[in-house]
Amino acid sequence: MGTVPGTTDRVFVQVTITNDAYAPAELIGVTESPPGLDFVAASVTAGDPPPVTTDLAGGEPTAPVTLGHGETAMVTVVWQVTDCRRLPVDDRDLAVWMRTPLGLTRTVDATIPDDLGAPASWAAEVAEHACAAGGGS
Repeated sequence: MGTVPGTTDRVFVQVTITNDAYAPAELIGVTESPPGLDFVAASVTAGDPPPVTTDLAGGEPTAPVTLGHGETAMVTVVWQVTDCRRLPVDDRDLAVWMRTPLGLTRTVDATIPDDLGAPASWAAEVAEHACAAGGGS
């Protein structure tokens, strides 16, 4: 979680997701923008060395990203803060959508840790990083 270097109104969140299922799962998208934020970009980095980074245009992968059992991926989402007053202050997780080989879609709720590693409201973290720095309205 932080402010995009060189900006005061763009923030990013990074989460690591792990496929705990025995079957492979395909990453198909990330959370919608909450009030007060506009989606800018997202990417997922996965795979054994060397890892491959795939853009998530409009929140959806531009190329298939499949995680086998036990494999992990780093998902990065960038938003532009448009209105600090509208940011939600609840403890919502960052939703990552996955599809199973049977075509079923499931949502993985990725918890964002605070600076001490405890679960935190990522919207509150956005407010702390961007809004306190003068980003957004």
